[in-house]
Amino acid sequence: MSTDGVEGRRWLVLLCMFWLGLMQCVGWVTYSASPRIAAEYYGFENPKASIDLLLNWGPIMYLPVAPVVGYLVAKQAGNLWGVILSGAALTALGLCLRLVPNIIGLAPASGFTHALVHGGQALNGAAGPMNCVTPSALAALWFPASQRGIATSAVYAVQMSGPSVGFLLALGIRNSDHMVLLMFVEAAFALAVLGTWALLPREPKVPPSHSQELRLDASPPALPRRRWISTVVLVLAGSFSIGVFQCWSPALPTQLQGVLPESLLKWFAIITATASVLGSCLCPPLMEALKLQWRLKSAMATMLLVQLVAFSIFAASLPDSPVAVWKEGPASPAWLMTWLVVASVAEGAVAPMVYELSAELTYPHSEGLTGAAFSWLLNFFGFVLLGIFPLVPPRYDSLMMMGACLVSLVLLCFVHAEYPRRMLDEIVRGLLPSA
Repeated sequence: MSTDGVEGRRWLVLLCMFWLGLMQCVGWVTYSASPRIAAEYYGFENPKASIDLLLNWGPIMYLPVAPVVGYLVAKQAGNLWGVILSGAALTALGLCLRLVPNIIGLAPASGFTHALVHGGQALNGAAGPMNCVTPSALAALWFPASQRGIATSAVYAVQMSGPSVGFLLALGIRNSDHMVLLMFVEAAFALAVLGTWALLPREPKVPPSHSQELRLDASPPALPRRRWISTVVLVLAGSFSIGVFQCWSPALPTQLQGVLPESLLKWFAIITATASVLGSCLCPPLMEALKLQWRLKSAMATMLLVQLVAFSIFAASLPDSPVAVWKEGPASPAWLMTWLVVASVAEGAVAPMVYELSAELTYPHSEGLTGAAFSWLLNFFGFVLLGIFPLVPPRYDSLMMMGACLVSLVLLCFVHAEYPRRMLDEIVRGLLPSA
């Protein structure tokens, strides 16, 4: 199917979705990005525990809400617009709720102020699934087959880049007045994106692909057992390595304490997050250019293997690692960063492949099912790692990603890749002969 008849408004929808996800993520890390200023302003009795809880409202709310979002998206394609609108409303409400004490003149250190701040963080955390469950469903609803991967990766990438943007904004915060001003700006932008999404159309006038048109015209049949099994194993493989990475990379400054100068440590987590986003954005257009859309499993295995090699070299370059090669001292910062960037780019490329291949395996069922399962497991494995980290001696931290990549590679061996959705679309476009 040519893209000539596909609505140009799809790019506005994608831009608005990107904006929505960015505001949710930036608002999520407002306090964690400036912990000292936030703790002093609100007068927390236990600053570390309070700041940690403000951040942890994200995954705490995500785990129970994600299955509900997945169910609503899967139940009917027309629900997608309303689900995303609900997420935008939760983000706007949460970011505004944090400002109520400032508007009505409550003391920052009062218990009621603290309750409103935590409530705002919880509401914003509940909006997370509306952004992370829906990338592949939004792409299928609005974009033709040749652009679905690009749309999926764009929506997913903002979830990865948003926290980094929040931490970069925090570099300009010098006092509590700056922090409060930033909170007002975040709330204003959240209200703006809520209003913008409310004005967008619920769905395109014409389905953008033949596979989407067929799905809308009939109830989905039961899937063969092998495809369900492959989907479950695929989602487990992808979410395990990515979920571990998302909690492992922010801990890099702790892992490298005493190995590198303090001035360099804070940049390692930001650079790895940026490299991961770069991998997510580059993956779909490269797959299209290299004609690898039918080889998603092989491409995913290659990226996991690249990660395994890069993380192994990184671990071997640390003097206190159990697999250290240079016992006499650490490798140069440039050497360490090179391999972290290589691994992070490869890690970022895996997520769009998981979204797309799982959507293929479960077609004609909604992408919301696999999106919910994948994003839920990402947060679950991240939560598990947060519990394990304190129990693991620091010298073994560098081995975690090696183990995660190895487990994911083994699981991927049991996935049988099939592409029924792409096959339908390419037959109609004349790229494949009809059966």
